Amino acid sequence: VSRHGKVLLDCLTEPEEEVTDWRTAYTGVDAEIFREIQQGSTRYEPQLPTLVLPTPLARAKVNALLDQVVVVGHDLRHDFHLLQRGKGSVFPQPRHMTRDTAFSPLLKAGLERPPLGLPGLKTLAASWLGDASLHCGAHSSVEDARVAMLLYRLLAPQWEIYDLRRYGAPDWTAFGRFGRRAK
Repeated sequence: VSRHGKVLLDCLTEPEEEVTDWRTAYTGVDAEIFREIQQGSTRYEPQLPTLVLPTPLARAKVNALLDQVVVVGHDLRHDFHLLQRGKGSVFPQPRHMTRDTAFSPLLKAGLERPPLGLPGLKTLAASWLGDASLHCGAHSSVEDARVAMLLYRLLAPQWEIYDLRRYGAPDWTAFGRFGRRAK
C-alpha cells in the first residue's frame, strides 16, 4: 500500500510446488477457493485478492514497486526472502530503506508490557492504535500493510531521526539501483 493506504498490488501467486497445507485459518484460501479465484471468481472480494499471477511475474512487479521507495511493513524478513531481497541475496534490501514495525525500538518501548521477542502486529495495533480487531479470522495482507503504515506514520519524524543516526542518510542516488529491472 502507499503511504496513504492505497492498494498498489494485491495478488495471489501460482504455487511453484504442490501445496500440502494452505494454512486456511490464516490465509482464508484453500485449494477450491484458489481454483475459483484463478478462474475469475470475485465472490471472495474484498477479503481476498482477485488477481493470480505466476510467482516470477508477481516477484518482478513487487520488486519494481519496492526498488524506489522506503519499504514499510511488519517482520519483513520472510517477505524479503521470497522476493529474493533478503540477506545473502544478490540485491538485498538496504536496511536504511526499510521501516520494519516488528524491529522498531520506538514502537516496542511504547508497549505497556513489551514481549521478550518481537511484538506481533496485533499487539502493536491494539496498543498504539487502540484497535484489537486485527486478525479476527483470516489475515488480510492489505489490512496488515495499512496497519504497519499507520504505525510508522505515528512515529515517522522520530523514526527517521533514529534511522539517520543508526544507518546514515539514505543513498538516493542508488535508485534505479543495481540495474534491477522488472520483466
